[in-house]
Amino acid sequence: MDSTIAMDDDQKRGQDFYRLKNYEAAVGCFNRVCSIRTHKALADIEQVIARNESPPSSVYDNRAAAYSKLGNLQAALRDGKRMIHAEKAKVTGYLRTGQVLQLLGKEDVALGIYEYGLRNVPVTDPNTKLLRGMYDKLIVRCSPPKAIDPLLMLPLEIAEMVISYLSFNNLVSLLRVSKQWRHLVESMPKLWRNLDLSRATKAVPFSAFRACVKRSRGELTRATLNRCGFDMKKNNVLRYMLGGCKNLNYLEVRAGVGGASLLDAVPLALNLNTLILSHGYEIGLDTVGQLLANCTSLIRAEFHTIYSAGVRASWRGDLSKLRILKLNAGKTQTLGLQVLNLAVLFEKCPELRELSLQKWKSHTQYQWPNFSLLTHLQVLDIAGFQLTRFPELPPSLCTLDMTDCYSMGFASPQSQANLENVKLTELTSFSVSSVKKITIDDLQRLLEPGMGKLKKLDIGGCPFDATDNTALNVSTLIKAGYLNEVVELGLRNTAVTDNIAALIAKSLPRLRTLDVGFTKITGVGVKALVLKPGEMLQHLNLQHCISVSIDAVDYARSKGVDTQFSFPDNMKYGKRIRLGG
Repeated sequence: MDSTIAMDDDQKRGQDFYRLKNYEAAVGCFNRVCSIRTHKALADIEQVIARNESPPSSVYDNRAAAYSKLGNLQAALRDGKRMIHAEKAKVTGYLRTGQVLQLLGKEDVALGIYEYGLRNVPVTDPNTKLLRGMYDKLIVRCSPPKAIDPLLMLPLEIAEMVISYLSFNNLVSLLRVSKQWRHLVESMPKLWRNLDLSRATKAVPFSAFRACVKRSRGELTRATLNRCGFDMKKNNVLRYMLGGCKNLNYLEVRAGVGGASLLDAVPLALNLNTLILSHGYEIGLDTVGQLLANCTSLIRAEFHTIYSAGVRASWRGDLSKLRILKLNAGKTQTLGLQVLNLAVLFEKCPELRELSLQKWKSHTQYQWPNFSLLTHLQVLDIAGFQLTRFPELPPSLCTLDMTDCYSMGFASPQSQANLENVKLTELTSFSVSSVKKITIDDLQRLLEPGMGKLKKLDIGGCPFDATDNTALNVSTLIKAGYLNEVVELGLRNTAVTDNIAALIAKSLPRLRTLDVGFTKITGVGVKALVLKPGEMLQHLNLQHCISVSIDAVDYARSKGVDTQFSFPDNMKYGKRIRLGG
């Protein structure tokens, strides 16, 4: 009991000396307290512990403070560590040790001490807020200095050039950074020439739309409208935009605009050369004709979902400037493709370079368009276009897509005559996927004039039989040299075997993309394709190949080949087994 009283008296005297700034005398008093504790511990450690006669951590705290004033930071640090060791659940030791470490210039170590304390001190301790405050304050101090505002440091011309590389969404986000940035970005009309709402995730209010148009100051050149949350016709939005922005040359509409609104506004756009109505925008064939007639400056016109009420199209006006035309059908088709009146259309558009007529149905056997009239045509996409015979084609074609033309016949005398007359000397991309009636002879006649130029071929889903001399057989095409320069090859849902895969690997050195989904290829064929000589295979489609093991897929991916693979739906929930040895 006497020793405890002596310790208390020495500690109080040391605190008095500290307040009087007599730090050496204060350290002496605190040392006596600690020496009494040490002496008692050496005499009878169990008795000291039982009587709780060891000095409190406050003594180490007081002595560490005095040592700090005397500049003996290492001694102060030792006392701080003793405090933590003695009472881990108290804030005092962490605060003192962190403070000394900061005086030593070891701020990163101090940060670790504070973090260690926050993990050990109960959150119920009211002093935890103090520890958290010191931690947050030091975090800010250790952080790098604030970045210099580039818009304040760079010349305006350079800043405008940098910002011009941002997407429209990012440009709008800049408005929310600060008032200075908002004022600066709004003062640069060149940045707002491209109004792109294609990435809008929610309805765009009219106020936001109008503000973007105003920021361009009449210099708007491109506009992509999507998710417009307002009545276009009621607000005369298109008339406001097309009438006020005389330099607008590109307009794309995803959804939310009526055909009547377009008809009223498009004539105001004197320099409009590109008009695209995407898949989400359904428009009548008669409205398409009126749009083309009223906007004679168009070079590119795309209508991806056209419905027909059975009224034959009357193509009026000057369409001679058109170079790209896409008239893709929707689900509603009364009388099918005969309403297109293609003979008149081709006469009106003699300079077409690209034409798309996807998914139009045939309601009569006597409607056969003559594409050879378009002598400058380079790209023809008639995927899903249901013709009963092979059409006449111009020799200028570079890309021909006849995917899903399942009703097209090749055996009739007129089809054979057209095949005989067509000379596709410039053909580089050809797709006859799912065309059921084509034979190997038909395909060879189409490919032979341009042998050595073909880069892409898709014959997936076509009749494919190595034992039938008339069926498509890729080995015959390879051995004849038709595919020597092919980079992309589609053989989906055909009778591809490991032998054919090995032949492909051996004979097509430039091949980079191969689709053999829904085939009987195994891991042996996959390995041959991955290790093929020449340019390495980059993309391999193995979807629903039930004879391919997951090990073969992993092997292909380990060699850097982008491999698509999944089990068939009827095996998705079954037990996965390891195929092969």
